[in-house]
Amino acid sequence: MTDFHDTEMVDLLAKYFAGEADADEASRILSWKDASPGNIAEFEKMQQLWTSADEVDWASAPSYNAEAAWENMQFRLDDSADISQKKFKIFSLKTLSRIAAILIITAVCGYVAWYMSTKPQDIIRIACSGENVEQTLSDSSVITLRNNSELSYSHAAFGVKDRKVTFRGTGYFKIAANKEKPFTIDLHGLNVKVVGTEFNIDSRADSDTATVSVIKGTVMMYDSLGHKAILTEGQQGLYSRKNAVLICRTNTDKNVAAWKTKTIIFERTEIREVVKVLEMVYGHKITVKKNQLNYCRITATFSNENLDNVIHIIAVTFNMNVKRDAENYILDGDGCQNN
Repeated sequence: MTDFHDTEMVDLLAKYFAGEADADEASRILSWKDASPGNIAEFEKMQQLWTSADEVDWASAPSYNAEAAWENMQFRLDDSADISQKKFKIFSLKTLSRIAAILIITAVCGYVAWYMSTKPQDIIRIACSGENVEQTLSDSSVITLRNNSELSYSHAAFGVKDRKVTFRGTGYFKIAANKEKPFTIDLHGLNVKVVGTEFNIDSRADSDTATVSVIKGTVMMYDSLGHKAILTEGQQGLYSRKNAVLICRTNTDKNVAAWKTKTIIFERTEIREVVKVLEMVYGHKITVKKNQLNYCRITATFSNENLDNVIHIIAVTFNMNVKRDAENYILDGDGCQNN
């Protein structure tokens, strides 16, 4: 993965695409490219952008061609953004270095983090559209984002004036303690405030309900209408945006953060519930062909197991047959005696 926090790597790529890299620099770029399939895909995308950069007049500015080409690539990478974002400035490499602007493209996860110069502040957006992404913020808080999740915050203000972020999706938050600057999360209609704690948030765009499950410490949930709840370790808060109802309860779901921890616990759990958990953790569809199989119960703990192994153990336990296609597991069998 190219780290665009590393301005040296940015310069090397620009020089390489412009044909200005020396032998050592070219060797370094090629070694990086060949290090992983993700790097190869990213390199090829950058190269394609460079090749199609016909808007730049290279002849009129020969001493700045690497910089101009990189600016043009930045512009093209932002072409898919909403038209309202077109007003954002496209900075030169020197200006990018001064304001620490970032563009990260990761082929493995589809993870994108970018700085956009806005009025009145710079906004950082971190989005995940594939495998989980773990991001350490400037205050040492660690956020893990699940697929189809996005976190955004002010680069200028975060950690200086406040610790405010906006979040949509599913994420695991391990917040560094700072009593002077509480960590506040805007969940689009619901707010979460903490000093230092660990918790899981499920606040997806396609769901009316936002759920906060506290792993350690204390969490405050509140909305603009004055509804408020204080949650402690082992508790869970559920908020309905449509009805503006906030409920606090004991969390009985041992697997609420299994997507992040990869530790799955079943205690006399029916197969129909097992399937829901496995689909949530691994992102594969699992079909139980005969209804009687749904009521078989299993007690087991899986830690960092791949889905094939988990399915195999369940199938052997209940004498099931397993069929698989590209995205789907199908479980079949005669069922089980009450267990």
